[in-house]
Amino acid sequence: MTDLNEYYGRAIHLVDPRSVRVEHGTVGLIIRGSTDGLSLFPVLVEELVLKIFERSKLKASFSHPGLLAKQIVRRMGHIESCRVFKIRGVRKLLHPSMNREVTWSEAKKIIWQDDFRRFHDLYIEPRKTRRLTPDDTWKYLLRKRAFKPRLRIPWVWLPRRISLRRRFECPGCGLKAQVAERDFESQWQCPFCDTTHYMPTYIGRELRASLNRWRFTRSELFSVGDSQEGSLPVILTILQLSRVLEHGHRDSKWITSLIVSGSPGIADCEIDFAYLMLGNRYGEQHLQMAIGECKGDTGEIEDVDIQHLKAVKESLDKKNIKGFLVFSKTGAGFSANELRRFRELSGNGIKPILFTGAELEPYDPYWDEHRTRAMPHPHPMNLEEMAENSAWLYLRDSSA
Repeated sequence: MTDLNEYYGRAIHLVDPRSVRVEHGTVGLIIRGSTDGLSLFPVLVEELVLKIFERSKLKASFSHPGLLAKQIVRRMGHIESCRVFKIRGVRKLLHPSMNREVTWSEAKKIIWQDDFRRFHDLYIEPRKTRRLTPDDTWKYLLRKRAFKPRLRIPWVWLPRRISLRRRFECPGCGLKAQVAERDFESQWQCPFCDTTHYMPTYIGRELRASLNRWRFTRSELFSVGDSQEGSLPVILTILQLSRVLEHGHRDSKWITSLIVSGSPGIADCEIDFAYLMLGNRYGEQHLQMAIGECKGDTGEIEDVDIQHLKAVKESLDKKNIKGFLVFSKTGAGFSANELRRFRELSGNGIKPILFTGAELEPYDPYWDEHRTRAMPHPHPMNLEEMAENSAWLYLRDSSA
């Protein structure tokens, strides 16, 4: 994409932008023989993706759900730290319908429900035991501040509870200090080493006798109604694409939801994510971009969703950027109408990548042994092979 020379030059090399050249799979730099050193700057992924859309005659801007999903990933720490959202009980706890306070024991019970045993081997953080437990999961959500604690004090106990203090050993310096029970609602600074600790993490360990007086609600980041609920399927889809593609494609990058306009016949449409990577075709590298529509358990992928993504793909293809369509939902499967729409799309020469809960919840999307034995690509390495797997799983004639 030599037409992006100017953009790369101004972004990477402020002193002499004209010395930067886009080459196959890399960026070249023209330097003088007497040059001792250079100051180069990284290209922001968000700006690059927006520039690629602009190059395809499309105008793209971040949507509110996209910014929200980005902040959720940042709160968790990394896209891999979002594995906890694979657990159905966790998604139920974070669902907009859970608009009430829950107790410690109730939260663990909800996490346990919906076949938690499937996630016993899920790795979310270092732990001493092999099996993941609902208690481990709940404490992890508290550490990531997905929930806010509140100490519920009956008014007749108020004076005594306010003054109640207990000895707490600082994890930083090991010295013990007197800490008010109210301090476990937020942060506390050790008077000896000045280390600040997020105290809700220690409620289960230090306040076992009073757990029934604690209530927990979703934090603001996870309380933005339907927009928040839609972020989790997007994050899980990106997580699974990264799981498959980043083994052989370290240059892959992604961004969350965008508002795109400029396609013929479409004023504004939203794509839930864009996943950019370098592909390899006939020995030559070329850009590929997967764009997707993601739904929750009960969401329905409509004709208009498919038409919007198809129009964006066509605009990308015209600029030699191979577009792929991804449709996912966290539910158990696609409806008959959805499968009909996907078959029509495939009949028009566009093979979509399809994910349901069966692909989004496991560590690897194609983990199930009885499925992978006859699958075209048990261990896919690129988007083309994932699309062929999806066709085998969902779009083939069952009578064949």
